Amino acid sequence: MNSKKQCSQKQRVAVMEKAVFSFIAEKQLISSNSVVVAAVSGGADSLALLHFLHTHRHVWGIEVVGAHLDHCLRGEASVADRKAVIDFCQKAQIPLFSVAQDVRRQAECEKDHNIEGVARAVRYDFLRQAANICHGAVIATAHHQDDQSETILMHLLRGSGMQGLCGIASKSDDVIRPFLCITKEEILAYCKEYGLIYCTDESNFDTSYFRNDIRLRVLPLLQQYNPNISQNLANLGEICARENDYLITKTKEAYRTIGAWVDGAGGSFFYEPFSRLPIALQRRVLQHFFRLFQDNGHKLKEQTLSFTHIEGIRTLAEGEQMVLPGNVLCCREEGQFIFSHMRREQATVVMGFACPLATVERKAIFSFPAWSWDVEICPADDVRLPQDKITVIHKNSVFIPAELGVNLTLRSRRAGDVFSPRGMRGYMKLKKYFINEKIPIAIREQIPLLAREEEIFWVIPQRLGNIDIITGKNREMQKTKGWYITAVPRQKEKTYMI
Repeated sequence: MNSKKQCSQKQRVAVMEKAVFSFIAEKQLISSNSVVVAAVSGGADSLALLHFLHTHRHVWGIEVVGAHLDHCLRGEASVADRKAVIDFCQKAQIPLFSVAQDVRRQAECEKDHNIEGVARAVRYDFLRQAANICHGAVIATAHHQDDQSETILMHLLRGSGMQGLCGIASKSDDVIRPFLCITKEEILAYCKEYGLIYCTDESNFDTSYFRNDIRLRVLPLLQQYNPNISQNLANLGEICARENDYLITKTKEAYRTIGAWVDGAGGSFFYEPFSRLPIALQRRVLQHFFRLFQDNGHKLKEQTLSFTHIEGIRTLAEGEQMVLPGNVLCCREEGQFIFSHMRREQATVVMGFACPLATVERKAIFSFPAWSWDVEICPADDVRLPQDKITVIHKNSVFIPAELGVNLTLRSRRAGDVFSPRGMRGYMKLKKYFINEKIPIAIREQIPLLAREEEIFWVIPQRLGNIDIITGKNREMQKTKGWYITAVPRQKEKTYMI
């Protein structure tokens, strides 16, 4: 019986190795007579990869070098992992780069609370230094099919588009991932077959980390509905990757038709040829343009536009403006979309302004020259207020929960706007409301409105509409997030920040 099991395991590992050979050849991951730096933590995945590449190095005529970074995050366990890797490489006669770096202290120095992000940046810096010492070697990491499915599911839950659903690339720049075609279970069988003694990182079982929670709780739950969920997610990644490659080509072709230009002062492209593109290409062309615009001497942290930003730009009417991340102003004028970099103190809003509430990620104050009030928007997290109702904080301030605010826009008036003033029945044209309130025609275009499509929620700060509002005396407190919107009386010589 045992011999049958052993034979079955050998056959299974042989199939797994054949799959990896085919994957490497298909994706052209390894060049003959080159050097491969294999990232090795001491865990099952990376140890198996290092062993596989070293064992079969003669197939490609390559030299394999290990690279281990001790992040100093797990005390004695980190020290033990490093020793285990050193011992393994010495026994197998594999050259090894090995250093220790206190990632937590570095994160504190950089005032970065994302330890995982800092650790990843430090790790790849180290790997690239090792590759440079080896005269431009490629870096191999042990990401496998289960990692791929977890990544795609994480991106899906975060609201990613096709780019995120591509998941982990088999090759990106100087990094290759030969194990993306096999599962964690196959890797463990490989370790067992070759007697590889690997380390176990206990932090991999901490569900406070998003990826661990996906792996340990969410995917097992989904497997109850579809036992092949991991394979299907990996297949989705492959489909999206190939389709994304095709769309990238089409996007570059479409981009050449819209008359776009960018320089240090700003950028623009023509509305008419842009509007004739399929919507899918419009969205991608906007992303492409925005990346080029930012890279032209004004590189920003966020190099992608959210879906809300993209739809806001696509639907701008002639004469309208909207503010984008990084103090970028976009307006549609004279048949063009025009982008410009705003000075930090500049926040003057002219006729035709539109700012989707969902795009306001930090405190913003907007000034309306013809109106005697400014509008201050402050995003807030973990507020103990109702999740499904607008809360009146005081006369000129409200809290908009995210559930409602995601569809609201701060803007100037548009044709077709209707308003149901609080305390009155039915709707009226906004124009009629302005007439009734004796608001001069000259300033009507400058009055800030909080609206959902053509329905006005609030003529700021004059009057709220008949919307689902509660006061401070009647609240069902729940933890929520959203935006505080406050009307502030105009002060002279005031500086405004966006």
